[in-house]
Parts: sequence; C-alpha cells; structure tokens
Amino acid sequence: MGRPNVPTLKRLFAVSGNRCAFRQCPQSLVDESTGKVTARICHIKGNKPTSKRHDPLQSEEERQGFDNLILMCPIHHDVIDADDVVYTVEVLRALKSEHAAKYHDQSPPGTRAEELFLANVVLDVNHGAIILSANQSGGQIAQVIHNNYGTAPQSPSKFRTELSRRHLANVEDPEFATTTYHKKMGLLWGDRIEPLRTTAIVFANSPRPWMNSSDERAFLAWAECAKFRYRPCRSYPFLPGVSPDRIGSALVWSDGSMNHSGPGYLCYTRYVALERSGWIELGLCPLNTTRDDHEVFYAQLIANVVGFLGLLRQLCEHWTIDPATLSLGVGLRGIKRTHLSCVTKRLMREPAVSTPPNGDAMLFLRSSEDGPWEVDGLAQEYASAVLEHWEFARPGWMADLPEFRDGRYEGEYFCEHFPEW
Repeated sequence: MGRPNVPTLKRLFAVSGNRCAFRQCPQSLVDESTGKVTARICHIKGNKPTSKRHDPLQSEEERQGFDNLILMCPIHHDVIDADDVVYTVEVLRALKSEHAAKYHDQSPPGTRAEELFLANVVLDVNHGAIILSANQSGGQIAQVIHNNYGTAPQSPSKFRTELSRRHLANVEDPEFATTTYHKKMGLLWGDRIEPLRTTAIVFANSPRPWMNSSDERAFLAWAECAKFRYRPCRSYPFLPGVSPDRIGSALVWSDGSMNHSGPGYLCYTRYVALERSGWIELGLCPLNTTRDDHEVFYAQLIANVVGFLGLLRQLCEHWTIDPATLSLGVGLRGIKRTHLSCVTKRLMREPAVSTPPNGDAMLFLRSSEDGPWEVDGLAQEYASAVLEHWEFARPGWMADLPEFRDGRYEGEYFCEHFPEW
C-alpha cells in the first residue's frame, strides 16, 4: 500500500488554511505554540479494499494523489469514515473545493507549521495508521505511533457514538442539536408553547460514569450545599431551578414552567441535564427571548461556557475524574443570518463589523485526545471560533478577545448587563 509523497503533502497543507476541511469546523491542524499536530490525511476514495468509498479501478498514483486527499481533524475523519452514504465521493470533493476556495486569497501556513505537519502528520487507514516520519514504530502499517506531541489516534470512541446518537455530529442534520432535553425548550404563551429559534447546547462526555444509582441521594445532598457558583456570576447558582426534575434516567435542572396537570415541566429556556452514565449538557437561549431581533448575545454565550467548564471541574473533583479525559463541545442552531451582539461595552457605542452566517448551525468540538485543558484557555478557544464564524473584524484598539484580558476571562460586559445566567 502506497502513501502520498512530500510534494503532495506540502500542496495539501498549503491550501488547507491550517484548518479541518469539514464544513464550519474551527479545529486547527497544527498548533505552532505547542507543536501539537492533529491533522489526519483522509482518502476521498478509500485507501484499502476494506475502506469506505474504495475504488478498485483507481490507480495507486491516483489514490495517493492530491485530488484524492483531504485534511481533517481526528473527529471529522471518523465522522466521514463512519457514513459513506452521507459522505460520498461527490460530497467530499465539494467539501474540499469549498474549503480551498475559502482560503484561496490567504497566505499559506508558515514554514514552522509546515515542518511540524510533515514531521508528525498521521495518515489514517482502517485498523491502523501510517506515520509519515521517523516517529513511526512497527513498519509501514503501525499499530503504535510515537508522536512527539500527542497520543496515538484512536478508533471511533464513545464520544463520537454519543454525538451521532444525540444529533450533535453533523451541522447539516435537520435535527442538529435537538437532544432529548432540548426538545422541551420553549416559551409558554398562555396555553401555547412557542419553540425557541436560536439555542446553544454545551456538552461533555466522561469515559466513566459520574455515579451509580446508589450514589444519587448523596450527590443531590452535596449539590444542594455546593450551590455551584462560578465566575462571572457568583451571585447566582449555575444550576437553574431549586431541585432537579427527571427526564428518563437524567437529572434535569431548569427554569421551566411547571406542568400542573402532570409531573415535570412543560417547557424551559435554560437547563442542565446530568446522566449517571457520564453525559452532561447545558441548554440555553443566547439572546433576548422577548424580542425577535435575530441576534446572538456573545457575552451571554461565552459566560455560560465558562460557567459550564467550572461546573465540569467541580464535578470531576468530586468524583475524582481527570478533566483531561472528558470530551467536550458546543452546538449552536438557528443562527442563520443572525447578528453578533453584546460583544463589549465599547462596541455598544461603536459599530461592530461582522457577517451573519449563511448556515443555520455551528459545532465546536474538543476531543479528550487533545489533552489537559484550563477554563480560561478553552473558553478563549471557543470565543475565537465564534468570532471567526461571524467573521468579526476586531478593531485596532482591541488587544484581547472580547470579554478576556491577558488570556483570562473577565466577563466585563456580562457582569454589567446580565443580572443572572
């Protein structure tokens, strides 16, 4: 089995913009600051007879050529190889063409990034991987890869399975981000429930269960005492509602309107759902629910992500789980042609230059393969992805990302304009 040559790899990386080619994925392929390389070279027509979309009539030169290759992050490599019905050859070629056009007028990644890419990039094949450098161990098809900057790529994980099961894997899915708990999001108008147009789902998955059924009573007692208060809004508990409701086996805290004719809530606009198995999600509406201004409130969205990360840290400490083993993400739906609002105090007086998205959804993912994380760093990574998605033009006077100062989340706008979560 062959492999791409170096000139092909250089050309592939040059047109990538150092970003995963999956639509709306903000994941960098090479992090120059840490030296970490997450790029995966994916074959549009499969590399092996057992691979998805394999074409037995394709020559080896064509198979390893530029036109048959596309660069993606580890998560989206697994997504496209798990479903060759949705991700056909034609669909992947269109993704590649669209991605290349996006970065056509931009300078290619720098020399340092290219060197890291060539030294550490992983070529994924089913049931093994080829590393295109001296870091390979075990011959051409290596089951173990020694990478200077990260662990060996893994087979599709529980996280990716959960994403598909919960409609969180593909932004083009009509039901994207409509999880079991999201389906109760809405406003109660008299006896009618009005669905929310724009919503965010912030989620995480633990490789091991949070607790078993016998631990639940003790956990609820601890939770009632802990109150879960985090910056930037320590005056209010992060969990909405006094006590949790049940949806299936999950504990669900919400700001809901009670169903007086039966158990549970009719609807809510913000909730936290915790499943004993290891899944947790926060749902919110990052805009003013009483108006139809087609806006997404940046400050409110980022503050809730920061609060959610604080909650994860505290839960991991309580259950002695390493936070680095969690896989996390944020899904936004209903954002087509929305404006980014509530960015900074100064931008209330000066116009912000941004472009409303043409797509209706956005997905940000961080796999446990990416290693340890801190609240401020991960929140800033997500904030940067949001600003890029709206093509926000940062004014010259803005040294840091909005709501951050010297790499630390401050939440200045949120604290002044939003009285609670």
